[in-house]
Amino acid sequence: MHFQTVIGSCLCFLLLSTCADSDKPGTLSLDLPIEDTLAFVQLNLPHEVYNVGRIATVNEQLVIFDRSNQGRFKVFGLPHYEYLFTYPKDGEEPDMHSFIDHYSMESWNGRFYYLDYPYYRKVNINQQDKTFDRLSAVDFSNINQDVNRVVPLNDTLYMTMNYTPELDEYQHLLFSSNHSQVLEKFGVYPEDGTLFEDPMEKSMHYIYQAVSNAQAGRIAVFYGSVNLIRFYNFAGDLIKEIKVGPYQAPASMDEQKVYFQQPQAVSEGIYVLYFDVHDLSFNQDPEGIRPEIHLYSWDGELLRRFFIDAPVYTFGVADKAKKIIAATAWEGQPIIEMELVE
Repeated sequence: MHFQTVIGSCLCFLLLSTCADSDKPGTLSLDLPIEDTLAFVQLNLPHEVYNVGRIATVNEQLVIFDRSNQGRFKVFGLPHYEYLFTYPKDGEEPDMHSFIDHYSMESWNGRFYYLDYPYYRKVNINQQDKTFDRLSAVDFSNINQDVNRVVPLNDTLYMTMNYTPELDEYQHLLFSSNHSQVLEKFGVYPEDGTLFEDPMEKSMHYIYQAVSNAQAGRIAVFYGSVNLIRFYNFAGDLIKEIKVGPYQAPASMDEQKVYFQQPQAVSEGIYVLYFDVHDLSFNQDPEGIRPEIHLYSWDGELLRRFFIDAPVYTFGVADKAKKIIAATAWEGQPIIEMELVE
């Protein structure tokens, strides 16, 4: 399995420069010591999950996107992991989902969001009726390109990747559901000296995952193949740009590394997996990967840093219970639970 697709407070020591002060990104050294290696236990879920694509927590529920059988959501109760239901059920409305983008799944303001192209759906998880109550759907069909990596900013504003073969200079689109159109393109591509054979290779090198915070009015963009984090406001203005740890541009795509994957916005900030491993080893020996997990503030401070002694590639945070639930690359993709130490 190609796990790259499944899977990409040092201010005490160092002041971060902002884009207003410099054209160059600030640098965040990894001087903050690793607090601990997170102990884990393997979960024996009461219902089979075959091919974990994404994990999310919504209120007191664990949602696992199982990519097998055309893609289904398996829902469990927290904190005891009792099986609740599968959506859609076997044999139920086989055409109700067309294309599910597991990079566009979000637990946000107590609701679950996912991209069922061309619709970005907002649902309530209904335990009593064992289903997803569809609350609303944003239609992206009038964007003349593939849509992925959708992030809700508020009830009417969304960010998505500007994904075109021609590759114009901007990476992101601001889309208004009120106007059913793109309001703005923003975010020029980073430049790290890497040479590309074609525009699509450049687009893949600067692939990212993003999360948002409506109260702070911030978007955090974490790059998969570059050690870079960018913070934008909801108008698309770049607020801060940070390079984390040492970085050297790859001489070729064969030397590319994997850095950030799967950011998760929580009450304290943003949890994200940090790998810093070569792309080839990441894909050829997925069971050998051992990521760190970082917690960043919405101002770009590295607040906490942990080591995970397991090949984790996707996770969710049970914020109230202070636990991380993660899928691993071990045979059978066992799911583990880790407690966040205070």
